[in-house]
Amino acid sequence: MEEKSVGIYWDFENIHASLYTNSHGANSYGKNENRFTVQEPLVDVQKIFDYAASFGNIVINNEGVKRSLGNLHSAKIAMVSVDFDPIEKLQHKGDWQATAEILCSAAKNIESADADFLLICTNTMHKVAADIENSVSIPLLHIADATAEVLVENGVKTVGLLGTAFTMEQAFYKDRLTCKYGLSV
Repeated sequence: MEEKSVGIYWDFENIHASLYTNSHGANSYGKNENRFTVQEPLVDVQKIFDYAASFGNIVINNEGVKRSLGNLHSAKIAMVSVDFDPIEKLQHKGDWQATAEILCSAAKNIESADADFLLICTNTMHKVAADIENSVSIPLLHIADATAEVLVENGVKTVGLLGTAFTMEQAFYKDRLTCKYGLSV
């Protein structure tokens, strides 16, 4: 029997920031005196890893490339990390167009590095995925599509959605899962 592997996408800071803000009030996480100090644990990481491991071995990086090309190969990755502080402030102001402009600029940098495709490594910023897709000529691999395709392939019809308040309360992610894939969220 083939051994299964589980890949974990962990947007820890966004989840932690959302939980911290929910328990301590609006904009509390963004304050330097809160953000860069030891905080009480809000997420039990071990339980999440234990649950994921119940489905197979946990793999974090490059496993598919190693399987396809051999053990010493790894993926060539072009990465742009954006400063989250201004984005978080714009999110809470509801200025999603300004957040889109920041990420469109980052996407153009990825494209200019000769990337074959683009990923946004946070659920919440998929709210502006269409703007980003329209700003570059390379494809955007949408996180909801990747998630839904695996769920549908495995016969899952009802799912829970855990993420920032923006992701859980607004329609951009849920609607993609329900309208495009027929999932109940």
